[in-house]
Amino acid sequence: MLPLALAAGERQALAQAPGTIQVTNVEVQNRFPEEILFRLSASSSSAIERVVLRYKILPDGASALAEPDFTAGSQVQATYRLNTNSNNIYIHPGAPVEYFWEIETSDGQTLTTDTTTLEYVDTRFGWQNATEGNLTVYWYAGNESAALNLLGAGKASIDETSQLLNTQAPFPIKIWVYASPNDMRPAQQARSETFEQQVVTAGQRVSSDTVLVLSNGATETLRHELAHILTKQAGEGPFARLPAWLDEGTAMYAQNAPGSGFEGAINVAIQRNSVLSLRSMSSPTGNPNAVNLFYGQAWSIINYLVETHGPDKFAELYAVFKEGSTIDNALEAVYGFDLGGLEDEWRTSVGLSPRTAEQQQPSGDPTQAPRQETAPNNQPRGNAASSEDDGTSVVAIIAIAGLGLAVVAVAATGGVMLRRRWR
Repeated sequence: MLPLALAAGERQALAQAPGTIQVTNVEVQNRFPEEILFRLSASSSSAIERVVLRYKILPDGASALAEPDFTAGSQVQATYRLNTNSNNIYIHPGAPVEYFWEIETSDGQTLTTDTTTLEYVDTRFGWQNATEGNLTVYWYAGNESAALNLLGAGKASIDETSQLLNTQAPFPIKIWVYASPNDMRPAQQARSETFEQQVVTAGQRVSSDTVLVLSNGATETLRHELAHILTKQAGEGPFARLPAWLDEGTAMYAQNAPGSGFEGAINVAIQRNSVLSLRSMSSPTGNPNAVNLFYGQAWSIINYLVETHGPDKFAELYAVFKEGSTIDNALEAVYGFDLGGLEDEWRTSVGLSPRTAEQQQPSGDPTQAPRQETAPNNQPRGNAASSEDDGTSVVAIIAIAGLGLAVVAVAATGGVMLRRRWR
């Protein structure tokens, strides 16, 4: 069983200054999913005028400073409520939160408490866990056999995508498995009531080392999400984030099959010569009716690149982009064509003529900011909207993270499943 750290509150070892500042109590409470409550009590022979809480959300967050509520004086009680699920901040399940306090008196004395780490666990459930290599799966419903099956699928995805991208994930990776959308929803970033009534999310990479998945159909979702951990590792440097068609297409490619809804959407679009402009796919589409097509086309383009030009060049594309090249320059350096050239080659491979210069410009779909990645869910849903292109039942999934937005689809299952050839 995973210990539910700090569920009821934990007291920290107290630090004492050489002078007169005395820390009498340091406490933190995990109030998942709303907040983390920090408390400090201290005294001094001179007035305490400044109390600051410094914290950092690992592994991706920057250091932050918070000013708690307190009244200056020789004895103080400071309280800070860190909202963990809002438009401004989102702390995912299992995230380590490092923190310490700084205290300063009117005569210049200072004290800094020891750094302590809270693991922000979802305290609603009694979690069990199993580990293989650097993967750990956490679950509370179902049995160990199902969890071990997920571990096996996760390891296969990590191994295959690592080979494809010539990269590694040299750090522990956490997989949190939820039994239902209602259980997982509070663990994701808060959304509007209208949103909650219309969408369901099958899986999401919520940090560089953590994914959330639903247990129903979790194997393919997990393959997709773990691939996103490796695309980030292989291709994202300090200069830019991966274009969506490359990132999502690679994650789709990591699945055993793209799913009939996505495959059907791209097949129909090819028949009608209504595929998306590749330059418009740098960010996810803002049009719910184009979601299946977006992911189906991204998968088809990546499938073309790998199967036609080989996995070695594909890994090189990621490496060159990570060094700071634009996607056009990276494609030119590795393949000898830019984004427009790739689009023309792919169109020719599926029986379409090359685009004109005007057709290669971005479409009118809204451009979205960098996003957290969300996996397709291959399970139909009763209140799904009908796609105008191919009749496939879909539900738009919009995964909101601290800095952005991504749109994916929930597609009906069934139909022909294509497998990759290079493995």
